[in-house]
Amino acid sequence: MKAKKDQGDLSCIECYFKDHLESTVEDALNHVNGLLDNCLLEINWEFFKNDSVPLSCKKCTFNALERGTQLMYKYEDGFSISNKENKDQLCKILIDHVLI
Repeated sequence: MKAKKDQGDLSCIECYFKDHLESTVEDALNHVNGLLDNCLLEINWEFFKNDSVPLSCKKCTFNALERGTQLMYKYEDGFSISNKENKDQLCKILIDHVLI
């Protein structure tokens, strides 16, 4: 972990520990999951509000945002832990063509 800090590569859990010295890993994970849940609620509110954006555009954008966010942060810190599975899943959501 010290090498990561020296390189400036910190996870969201480590950043939480810096501000909350007496916390546990479970506390940090609960905090991050709470932030994720709040963001997903806000995304859903934006999706359902009445505005001039076509529903088809909203569906495409919000599905990619929501799925990508859940994929990266629901079970681990997907931003600083980059592996082949995360990369493949994000490519399927954001880049690969969908056959219709």
